[in-house]
Amino acid sequence: MHRHNVRNLAIAVALSATTAGAQGFTPQNVEVHGFGSWNAGATNNENMYLGSQNRGSSRNADAGFTITGHMDEKLSFVTQVQFDFTGQTQTSLDYVFGQYDFNDALKLRAGQVKQPFGLYTETIDVGVIRPFLTAPQSVYGPTANIAEAFRGVGLTGNLKLFGGSSLDYDVYGGGLNREEYEVTLDAYRVMQGRRPWSAVSDGYGTEITDQVYGGRLMINPPVAGMRLGASGYHGNTNEQPIPGRGDVQTVIYSFEYMANRIGFRSEALREWESDHDRQNGWYYEGSYRLFGGWQIAGLYDRATTHLKGKKPGCAAPCSDRPVLGESMLGHKEIAGGLNYYFSPNFAMKLSYHHIEGNRFAQPNRDDLVAQLSAAYAAGATTSPLPNTTNAMLLGAQFSF
Repeated sequence: MHRHNVRNLAIAVALSATTAGAQGFTPQNVEVHGFGSWNAGATNNENMYLGSQNRGSSRNADAGFTITGHMDEKLSFVTQVQFDFTGQTQTSLDYVFGQYDFNDALKLRAGQVKQPFGLYTETIDVGVIRPFLTAPQSVYGPTANIAEAFRGVGLTGNLKLFGGSSLDYDVYGGGLNREEYEVTLDAYRVMQGRRPWSAVSDGYGTEITDQVYGGRLMINPPVAGMRLGASGYHGNTNEQPIPGRGDVQTVIYSFEYMANRIGFRSEALREWESDHDRQNGWYYEGSYRLFGGWQIAGLYDRATTHLKGKKPGCAAPCSDRPVLGESMLGHKEIAGGLNYYFSPNFAMKLSYHHIEGNRFAQPNRDDLVAQLSAAYAAGATTSPLPNTTNAMLLGAQFSF
């Protein structure tokens, strides 16, 4: 963030506090929490993965602050700002919303609110709560499956059930900003004959999704540390002028057990759009506390993508799946990790990742386009991209 942006932000906060105080709305209690992460990594080829690259990279860091102001026992306001560095510093407003607690069973949220989806979305930035530096890519990677926040109004609460069990629920409506690394699928669409190479994106894009409604139900059975449930949403991306052609819907089923040194999480996701594009993701993630602060972890992660569409004028049995680009639609990962927790709020993490496919492991945009376009022009049927990637990551994460 530039210095003048920081200065303007500080002035705005100060003026807001002054105005609130003058009107008698000074918060009774203000909580400030923060989080941060840094990692270095290296791969065995030209593919990059989770910030790692051939010959190594240590330019990956992020930090953020969450400020909660409690106006009274029922009304509060929450803001989170994040700073990322991957060669240059970028700043984002993750969420800002107001919450009114009628009681534990009914709370109203309005604004840019953290999206209740799956196990990790609401806490995706807090790395110390998970065994790896990042959440599983099949669900939480740059695929436009999730958004960090929704813009609108939602209800949340906890309902007591029978036998010591309870139900956490969320319902909401509004809009989402779903982020996706577009290079991969753009290049595949070129080979489907749907766009030219010059139209391949140069990085991340945002699918602004409106007319969104969604929810989540999580059951807490009378077993300490266990919860399970489902989440989903439906919205319109406005990508097609024909009503209903831009619809997108996503569902996920979640299971978690965190107790007695053992941690286990598993989720299965399915996303489909009305133009018949589909994405599937599922993972198994486990961890075990050995002794002291030592922890071991394991991950199996899998994602598949199908893009509908055929080359113009191509009649059956012409395939809509160019063989040259099939590796870009799949991801299979096996990972192992060794962590040391100096405290519950500070951890060092070392992990090894074996990846098959190029959905998330791939060269930079220019190299990817150059290699694929040359192979495509030559009529090749074998991808020039390395299909198997090994990566080592070392990093630190904290929260307060």
